[in-house]
Amino acid sequence: EAPAFYEHPLIGREAELARVLAAARPLFAGQFGGVVYITGEAGLGKSHLAYEVERTLRQRDAVTWFTAQIDQILRQAFNPFTYFLKRYYDQAPDASSEQNKQRFEARHRALLTALQARRATESNPHKAEILTIQIAELRRVQSVLGALVGLHWPGSLYESLEGELRYQNSLLAIKAFVLAETFLKPVVLLLEDLQWLDKASYDVLATLCRNVNDYPFLIVITSRYLDDGSPPVLPLPAGTPLLALDLKPLFPQELQQLTETILSGQSDESLLALLQERTQGNPFFAQQFLYYFRE
Repeated sequence: EAPAFYEHPLIGREAELARVLAAARPLFAGQFGGVVYITGEAGLGKSHLAYEVERTLRQRDAVTWFTAQIDQILRQAFNPFTYFLKRYYDQAPDASSEQNKQRFEARHRALLTALQARRATESNPHKAEILTIQIAELRRVQSVLGALVGLHWPGSLYESLEGELRYQNSLLAIKAFVLAETFLKPVVLLLEDLQWLDKASYDVLATLCRNVNDYPFLIVITSRYLDDGSPPVLPLPAGTPLLALDLKPLFPQELQQLTETILSGQSDESLLALLQERTQGNPFFAQQFLYYFRE
């Protein structure tokens, strides 16, 4: 896995970036920011926009950012949440089960310790009480979080549950984890490629948005359209703050700006006409043409 990298600045999405950053403002007042839903065809810059949001919000270490990548092939239950939990808990595919258990337990213990330190400094009795409840819940669901990354302990809570109870506790465990992290720093959860999301993860999404007004986190979702040309429907509880952005192709002046940025010089009308004809203003396709021309 390589970190995201973009060779040139975000072009033609300045208004959308400003709107997403505005949606994130409640986080810094200790409030739920809701859901930002970014849709568009492949290549229109959904991931680049999300990257710029992350880069901006993580300046001065202002937020914790979790990326939950949805897998097109491996559509197992809770797949995108397993993706980021494995990284959070430092799970290595080439390590033994015991080694991964040790890594998991050490990381979980560190989170609990940080929360306890946060509670010790909390001057608001109500918030201290909520934090005490959150710590207890995080301890209770430890084995459930472990099971989500493929770890099992004989006699644990997870092993004692079956069927619907196991499923519901998995939803609650993911929510408990996210809410616990918000006591340390505002959290942004990015769900990439909603069009491939499994049903269980849809249930997680709905669960995360219930009764969370006083928790500073934001959910950012990117999605392509479905085969019928419509975006996937979001099963959000009533009243969930929602910002929906539908990205469109670049305007001619934005295509010109992209051209002159990549080619480091003035553009020609015939070149811009060719790009518009061949790429229909799709920034990814235009970039590929321009990289080829530059080479």
